[in-house]
Amino acid sequence: EYSGHGLARASHKAVVHEDVMWVIGGHVFNYTHYQMVTAFNISSQSWMSLNRSVNSVTGRYGHSLSLHE
Repeated sequence: EYSGHGLARASHKAVVHEDVMWVIGGHVFNYTHYQMVTAFNISSQSWMSLNRSVNSVTGRYGHSLSLHE
């Protein structure tokens, strides 16, 4: 699970749905691609704990992200 503060990254994408900002992918400058999905609760100003086994993606950066309801 991921419960710490957000990790510094570049070329990630984020989308806000209701009161949660979802952050997908990106990379750090040592050329490591993030396979991580993180979520930030805007009201409580805290990072949410997510189960990495179901909330991960193949490493990616420079991608697109949209919300469809």
